[in-house]
Amino acid sequence: MPELIQKGGLNPTPIDKRDFPVTPVFGAANVSNLPREFVVASPLIIKDQGDTDMCTAYALSSVSEDQEEVILDPFYTFGRTKEITGDMDAWGADLRSACKSGVSKGFRPMRDDQLDYLRTPATREDRDLAADWRAIPRIYDQNAQVHKKKSFVVVDGNNDFFDNVKSALWQLRDQKRSVFTGCNWRGAWTDVKGGIIEKRYDGAAYGHAVKCFGWDLGEYLLFQLSNGNEIGDDGVFKIHREQVNEAFTYGAFTLLDLPRENMEYELGRLGWFRYWFNSIIS
Repeated sequence: MPELIQKGGLNPTPIDKRDFPVTPVFGAANVSNLPREFVVASPLIIKDQGDTDMCTAYALSSVSEDQEEVILDPFYTFGRTKEITGDMDAWGADLRSACKSGVSKGFRPMRDDQLDYLRTPATREDRDLAADWRAIPRIYDQNAQVHKKKSFVVVDGNNDFFDNVKSALWQLRDQKRSVFTGCNWRGAWTDVKGGIIEKRYDGAAYGHAVKCFGWDLGEYLLFQLSNGNEIGDDGVFKIHREQVNEAFTYGAFTLLDLPRENMEYELGRLGWFRYWFNSIIS
């Protein structure tokens, strides 16, 4: 019987040959030598997207928070992502379009008096207001420039997805770069006690963008969700390697403050001329 996939807020990631891989520029870690536990940074806040399709914006703003050490506005990110996709009414978004919003526009910081709003479940009205990029105040763009990223890279490697993510987290640990990714989230996982997911569970799944910010016991990746702190371990889940490799089929990215030109130079310098050339002309 085919697996039932419900429609979530995460859309499939389009292929783009211009993506830069993390490994040629930053190298790969020897995963067998990594510590049993590692965390990029503890979450600054657990947000609640409610019953909306804004998971990409919530997850990506949380990824940037690890680097910027300030709480960022997912509604702004959602609007600017919708500007890139070109359709404010279409459901959801993809990982790459969200990353592009962080490079082209940046991330708007939230004021302290707005933080309770992020902990309250977002509504469909909130979603529709956020999606209309034409209504975003100019001052928001000016504030977002302070936290604008210079580029993003795709997580790659010669290992399974689980170990490729661990390698990327470790190689970029000094810059506090967590990973922006997504999976076919199984509804049954949401109610797992303590947020420790060790098996598949049957039933429906839906596309959901999340932040990966570390690992535990070497065989579990740590994920911050955007569905409030009453699920998992205060909104955080530990997912076993087997389930990560099966469910996380949307790819993974991380944000950088390294200009694209620098990566082009590194790829060319390291003998990746053909890759570099294709990235320029495609």
